Amino acid sequence: LGFISTNRKRKEVMPWLPQKDYEKIKLEPTKEQLKYLKELDKYFETENIIVEGVLDRLTRERQICLHPGLLELKGKSPKLEWIKQYVKDYPEKPVIIFSKFTSFLKILEKELPKENFYSIIGSTGVKQREQYKNAFQNGECNILLIQIDVGKEALTLDRAEAIIFCDKYPPAADIAQAEDRFIATTLEKADKPHQIIELMLKGTYDEHLYKLVAQRKSDTDIINDYKKYIS
Repeated sequence: LGFISTNRKRKEVMPWLPQKDYEKIKLEPTKEQLKYLKELDKYFETENIIVEGVLDRLTRERQICLHPGLLELKGKSPKLEWIKQYVKDYPEKPVIIFSKFTSFLKILEKELPKENFYSIIGSTGVKQREQYKNAFQNGECNILLIQIDVGKEALTLDRAEAIIFCDKYPPAADIAQAEDRFIATTLEKADKPHQIIELMLKGTYDEHLYKLVAQRKSDTDIINDYKKYIS
């Protein structure tokens, strides 16, 4: 007896899959954010933050671009304010909000309507994740906050009409899997919106990261690209 292996592309199995509608939202950084980023680039420190090496500096810059409060720095977050307004403008739209940083999702939890969202992060148990998924799919809530590394697999959330990425970072395969959480699993859902919103701070390394992820760059590529970006 022998074994036969077949490999079929998803487009062949699910020919109804629609095109994803990408929308880049370039937000203006605040004066405080620009100050912190400039000082990190020039001095490797800002306020109470001292970084060691390029990778550490890159991580801190990503956090500042999300919300200075992640590093106990003063100043507002344009991304947070944008999301709050979006949720207010579209209260009935089922949406998934992704971030690599659980700490940013924790801040979002305090700002969103309590009765309308659930969070799926590393500490969320398997049974609880299933409950939150079902609540979203059944229309009991319209917002899911998901940490990208946790939510990239085993979650079918095809009720969602939009995904908001607060930030992106390699590997690109993780981002692609996160995007697939809301693809239409049946022909009946093919006509629903498939909007992917990317929030980035204009003119910062945050914006540059989106380009590198789209080019499927690795962690090492991004670290090596940092000096090139600064120059």
